[in-house]
Order: sequence, then structure tokens, then C-alpha cells
Amino acid sequence: MTVVVGYVRTDEGEAAFAAAIALLHEGERLVVVHKAEPSELEGHSAEQDADALHDELAGRGVDPDVVTLFAGDEPADVIVTQAEQQDARLIVIGLRRRSAVGKLLLAHQLPDAAAVRAWIGAAVLERRTEHTLTTVADLDAELKRVRAQGYAVDDQENEPGVNCLAIPAFLTSPTVPSGAVSISALAYRTPLARLLEDLPQIRAAVPGAGAAGSNS
Repeated sequence: MTVVVGYVRTDEGEAAFAAAIALLHEGERLVVVHKAEPSELEGHSAEQDADALHDELAGRGVDPDVVTLFAGDEPADVIVTQAEQQDARLIVIGLRRRSAVGKLLLAHQLPDAAAVRAWIGAAVLERRTEHTLTTVADLDAELKRVRAQGYAVDDQENEPGVNCLAIPAFLTSPTVPSGAVSISALAYRTPLARLLEDLPQIRAAVPGAGAAGSNS
């Protein structure tokens, strides 16, 4: 088994990496999918960047496999492909403005049904699965739950067979999250209830997770 983490050299990327390390079981491998900024590649190749990142992360006590994205690569596609190829138990990412992360961030931006209605406007909420929320009332109720419990879940609402738990990261403000760490898994392998059992451990690994969203 493996844990796949999406990593960039930002506060959110570091939070995702810390969470992935905390959730790594003994004997499991860590696969780091890294998106290098152009400035990071000046004077050397993507392969050299992957080697340098491996050495940097190895200095923190882990020995990951590093996959560097090339120009034109879609990060989400590469992460999912790696998860399938590596028989991943979990996928950890730092930012994803959809699914559980999207709900978590929206919960702090849309305080009531009127705000939700104004945000949706004339748009239609696409039903991606049978679990997808598609009405103002349902989304507003879900955002209220997110604010009360301090985390968000995606119970196969975005993709059939995939569930997700998102934890806010209050890195620049004590009340407004600057991003989130998302833990995704195949539902048949790691049910949502199993992800929620790890909530205290995940929170402990995410910098700033306890600032404004620390309810259990």
C-alpha cells in the first residue's frame, strides 16, 4: 500500500506533506507528486529537481518516490493515475477548490441561505452522482454543518466510489482558512467512517487546523 501526496513548496503543500507523513502506516510507501514552479527549474531539468526534492525530503526522515509534473500535465490526473498504479490507500492534497475542500472554503464565505443563493445565481448545480447536493437549501444546510463541526466531507458526491475529508488550515488568519488539506480514498477500501476515526490525528498534523475549526 502507498499514500500519494500532492506537493508544492507552499504553506498548503507543507501542510499536506505533514498530514501524509502522519497518516503513513508502517511498511507503506510515500509517493510525492510535485509541481515545480518555473523558477525552481532554472538551470536544471525536472529529473534533477525530483532528485533534489527527494534528498530534501529524505533529510526529514522519509524516503519517498518523487514524481515531478511536466509542462502541460494536469496535476489531478497525474495524482489519480499514481494512486491507481501504486495501489494507494489515501490521497492527500493541500488545495482543491471543489468537493470537500470547496464546501469547507465556501462555509466561511457564504454565511446563510441568501449568500448561497446569490453565489449560485442562475447557475445549475450539476448532479455528478446520486449523492450530489443540487439545491440551495441542501447546500446551505451542509455549509452550516461544516461550520459547526470544523471539517467537511464528500461522501461520494463528486465521484462515485471516492470519499473525502477536508480540514481547514488557518495559516494567515485565525478565522478565515487560507486553504485546506484534503484526504481522499476509495470508499470500498477506506470508508468515510474510517477517515473520520483518524480526524484527531489529521488535525494534529495540519498547521493551524485548530484555530477556528477545532470542533469534533
